[in-house]
Amino acid sequence: MTHWTLDTVAWDRFDSSRVHPQLLAFARSACLVEFNADAYTDYLCRVFSDDPELQSEFHTWGKEEVRHGLAIKKWVELADPDFDFERSLAVFRAAYQQLPEEGDTSVRGSRARELVARCIVESGTSSFYSALRDAAEEPVFKEICHLIALDEVRHFNLFRKSLEGKYGPAEKLSVASRVKVVLGRMMETSDEELSFAYRAGNFPDEPIEPERAKEYSNDYMKRIAQLYSPTHYRLVAGLAMKAAGINAGRRIRTLLGYIAHSLLRFKYPATNTDFQLH
Repeated sequence: MTHWTLDTVAWDRFDSSRVHPQLLAFARSACLVEFNADAYTDYLCRVFSDDPELQSEFHTWGKEEVRHGLAIKKWVELADPDFDFERSLAVFRAAYQQLPEEGDTSVRGSRARELVARCIVESGTSSFYSALRDAAEEPVFKEICHLIALDEVRHFNLFRKSLEGKYGPAEKLSVASRVKVVLGRMMETSDEELSFAYRAGNFPDEPIEPERAKEYSNDYMKRIAQLYSPTHYRLVAGLAMKAAGINAGRRIRTLLGYIAHSLLRFKYPATNTDFQLH
């Protein structure tokens, strides 16, 4: 599944004068989230404990996710030599623990539902890195985000293949059930993992207070909402509808993209022009 390594990236093209401070802030948090892949790999292998072939693919997926984190970390350290990755990672992991550490039951209720949820995560990360790529002017960061965005689409297809080929039919998972999982996972876009990682990556000296989770989430979402264009939401809509088992034409995907973009901008209006990257 591996298509590139850290040596693939043209690091000698790095240009510090073209680093956008808000994109750097997003990158600090992104590398922390990517390093959480080990926990997800362990969890998924427990949920699919009797499927060694899929477990092997999960391990490869996890290694690729960690490689994403390593690439972003290396870029952040070029842009910000004072970034203390180990300290930020420790702050993040101390504050955020979501997955069960034991047991072989999916938090989604079934294996097929777990795969639907993973498809949504991959669709979201692909659009996130596509948005970062399109906003970036620094050439190395743009290249890294492009490579990761392509990886995330491949990962989406990995989970969807298992969903459509085996677990969806085995559970006779209906479109309505899929849609419920899709919407539920999308509502978690502003969950603690992302906002806590943003706090840990950018404000490691300030203790993360769980009771302020909503405040952290709103702050993160206000920033991230300025990153996206309707095109990025069209990508999410298209992949999400595939995960839900719904075939939709380009016009429908485009319409949904504009609606999602408008709703997010309405809910999280820009309050600082420094964050308006488009």
